[in-house]
Amino acid sequence: MKKLGFTLLECCTVCALCFVIFTLTWVNFSCFTTNVIRTDLELLQTVCLSAQQRALNTHKPQVISIDIHHNTFSYNSNTFSLSAGIRFGVKGGTKGPPAHPRELVSTCCTFADQKIVCSANGIINSGTLYLTDDKRSTVYALSNAVADVSHLRLYVYRDTWQALL
Repeated sequence: MKKLGFTLLECCTVCALCFVIFTLTWVNFSCFTTNVIRTDLELLQTVCLSAQQRALNTHKPQVISIDIHHNTFSYNSNTFSLSAGIRFGVKGGTKGPPAHPRELVSTCCTFADQKIVCSANGIINSGTLYLTDDKRSTVYALSNAVADVSHLRLYVYRDTWQALL
C-alpha cells in the first residue's frame, strides 16, 4: 500500500531551505539599507563641498537649507530628497556629537537655523546632521567642528561613533 504525504525528513529539508533563503534575503536587505543611507550622506557631503568651493570662487556665502520634516535639503535652487526609507533622525540612546559624545542627541540637525552656511572664505558653520532608516536601526552623521579650516566628517553609529574613511 502506497502512503501519501510528506516524511519528517522532507519537511525538515524544506524548512531548512526556507530558513537559508530568508537569512540571505535579510542580510542583503540590511546591507542595501546601509548602502542607501551612506549614499545619501555622501551626496549631502558632496553638495556641501560644492557649496564651499562656490563660496570661495564667488566670494559670496552659500547656504544649504535642511528640511527635516520633508527629508529634503536644498542648494542653489535644487532640492534633494533622501531615498525612500531614509530620514533625518537618530535612534534612542544615541550620544553626540560624534567627535565628543557626551549628551543624548535630542535633534537631528544642530546646524543653526537648519542651514549649512559656507562663508565667503570657505569656512562652514559648525553642526551635525544625523540620518537614519525608518526602523532607526542604523545612524550616520555628517559633522563639522568649529575650526579655522572646515573639514566635514562622516560617521556611523555602532554602539559608539566610528569615522568613515
